[in-house]
Amino acid sequence: MTIQQKLHEVTTGPIIGSNKIYSAPQQRPDILVPFREIALHPSANEPPLRLYDTSGPYTEDAAKIDLTAGLPKPRAGWIAARGYAAAAGREVKPEDNGFTPVDRLVPLCPAPHRIHVARDSQTVTQYEFARAGIVTEEMIYVAHRENLGRYAAHEQAAAAARSRRRKNASGEKKNWVMARSAPASILALRLSRSAWMLRDSGWHSG
Repeated sequence: MTIQQKLHEVTTGPIIGSNKIYSAPQQRPDILVPFREIALHPSANEPPLRLYDTSGPYTEDAAKIDLTAGLPKPRAGWIAARGYAAAAGREVKPEDNGFTPVDRLVPLCPAPHRIHVARDSQTVTQYEFARAGIVTEEMIYVAHRENLGRYAAHEQAAAAARSRRRKNASGEKKNWVMARSAPASILALRLSRSAWMLRDSGWHSG
């Protein structure tokens, strides 16, 4: 099998034992951050373990990878909105590939890739944006990813806690109703037992 033939072999599909999901930061539904939820053994009695996912589109349920078109570019719109100028790239030099013999090189990627260059005084790096007090989409994306979608997890935990409180409150109300509806003979028997226990302990009033 030649190198050129291997180029067209791309492994795709879901990863067994886990589920890929997307989570958006608050007030930014347009920024979708991929996460992977790994199912734990039922005996753990725990929700799936959430990790951030770096597998790209290859692990989508119906992934279709077109090597000639390239992968989707989530940042393309963000970068375009910053108004950078387009620049022409230079030709590839032998030293770029470590002077590898031509017959050992793979063909150049045919997917188009636009190169941008900043104009005078334009902010480029995330460091420069941060120094200027500007929160970029990349910062929002990374912050949400590094937090592992904790806001969503917190909401789920809060909902579960509210559900438990409702169940506990329902159980306490049920016990109270049962006590109210119990026959007088049973209540009298309980009071009598309590009185005997107090007498045997030596407790007396006045």
